[in-house]
Amino acid sequence: MWLSALKNPIARHFPVPPIVLPCRGPVRPRPRRRLATDFSSINMPTTIDLASLRYTILAADHRSFRAAAFTLGVRSSVISRRIRDLEDTIGVSIFERFSGGIRLTDAGAEFVAAIRRALDDIDAAISTAGTAGLGGSGRLKIGFCGSLSTGELRATLIDYLGRYPDVAVDVTEGCGPQLTTELKRQAIDIAILAGESPRDEDTMALWSERVMVAVPDSHCLATRSQVHWYDLVGERILLSRRDDGPEIHSLLIACLSAPGERPVIESHKISRENVLSMVGAGRGVALLHQGGTGITYPGVVYREVHGADGPVEVGNVACWVATNDNPALRRFLSLLKERYPGAAASRVTGR
Repeated sequence: MWLSALKNPIARHFPVPPIVLPCRGPVRPRPRRRLATDFSSINMPTTIDLASLRYTILAADHRSFRAAAFTLGVRSSVISRRIRDLEDTIGVSIFERFSGGIRLTDAGAEFVAAIRRALDDIDAAISTAGTAGLGGSGRLKIGFCGSLSTGELRATLIDYLGRYPDVAVDVTEGCGPQLTTELKRQAIDIAILAGESPRDEDTMALWSERVMVAVPDSHCLATRSQVHWYDLVGERILLSRRDDGPEIHSLLIACLSAPGERPVIESHKISRENVLSMVGAGRGVALLHQGGTGITYPGVVYREVHGADGPVEVGNVACWVATNDNPALRRFLSLLKERYPGAAASRVTGR
């Protein structure tokens, strides 16, 4: 040390003082939000993050931060933090949190409806001003009934996005009748439906998915490798009125009804995810397509449903309006033909 001081005479007269790190002050608490019941009482800032608004809409649609995060491929903490920051910014709680998930407050429901309309207008303006007809850009709106947790639809979307990364893909989940209506008014470009397809639209047969039953892990059916239709007679079958619930209901009536008998079906206004949570709580069993088994739920196991001829399978079909000249749609149709060149006609087999 003294040698370096001799070599540097300035250091002898101006020694370097010790570094003192500043002490971290107390953590400031977050501003207290109020549980407003009137959307007009929300103080809207002059600028706001559009991504946070989209996260809010997705969380409201899924009624779960976790499910919204899975759809986007991010951690649930990212969704929760961005929405919490948005609530702090506007000074109003958008969601009520509880152990089973989330639900919109009265003010939050009005807020989500308003920003949904605003974002639709923004997206339409961007799409109109963009170069949708050039190269691999544009926007594609896909409707489906089912799940993106695993299966062919998920694989197809990943393939398409990998080939055309500049195409903005919007996905809408709903039941068959709802998607058919949106297809006719061109709110979506293409619908991927399970079972029968609309007769007045252009269609393409795609893949088939096996029908699965979700049962509590303590149920006697959980010990079997497969479940037959007759095993479900007398079981309480839980359905969602959203998602693919109506299609599953039609399948149940066709396969389980006997003269003088009808299956015991409980239909709820909740998502597929919450239906499976009820199964885990021992409230009954639930049917779903194989594509919905990519997510595990506490206390729930999945088993294949078999009929007289083997595993029960439901065909999926793509439907679109022939006059829709969206280039992004045409590229998607070409990909479907490439991936599924020998798909059989859409049908339900294994009854």
